Amino acid sequence: MEITSGVGVTNEMGEFEIEFQAIPDRSLSADLKPQFNYQITADVVDITGETHSSSTNASVGYLALNAEVLLSGEVSKADRNKFKISTTNLNGQDEPAKGTITIHQLRQPEQVFRNRLWRQPDKFLMSESEFHAKFPTDLYKDELDEKSWEKTKQVYSESFDTEKEDSLDLKQCKNWQQGRYVLELKALDKFGSEIKSILYFNLSGPDESGIPTRENLWYSG
Repeated sequence: MEITSGVGVTNEMGEFEIEFQAIPDRSLSADLKPQFNYQITADVVDITGETHSSSTNASVGYLALNAEVLLSGEVSKADRNKFKISTTNLNGQDEPAKGTITIHQLRQPEQVFRNRLWRQPDKFLMSESEFHAKFPTDLYKDELDEKSWEKTKQVYSESFDTEKEDSLDLKQCKNWQQGRYVLELKALDKFGSEIKSILYFNLSGPDESGIPTRENLWYSG
């Protein structure tokens, strides 16, 4: 869908500005904080009459900041474990921001379950205890959904300011128990809207006697 078009003149530096209304996709709820990409195309005629064309993309959304910790899903106690805190505008340009980072250990299920062999039902005919008595290794509901796991011990909580320091140093993780953890980053964009990023990771160590998660098969590269 074309939003607008027009003709303009550059300034003495060959620069020009384009203003347009960033019309969102009304079928998407604003509560989901979606981002939209817009393609901008310009045709410029130079003093010799030759036409030069170029295009670029602009991202616009209900939030003005992307914030995350660049941390993989596997963390080893033997590594240096210093990770970049990335705060950028929607077009990938660095945007200094302040916020907080917290890390909690998660309580995993007490037993190992096999992967679901069928879709989760929308109606349950047996209670969870009855089901596990008959099928002890099968999933009843959302036992493997880490979003539903209880947070136990908070192991880290600090503020950050990427204008001064844009890295997260987790050297103290060598003193943590191995297991599954959740990292939560919270920040505010320049308009005061809250940005929240959630990241799950395994913590393991070469000297540990067991594995960090309760799985049938686990390995670390």
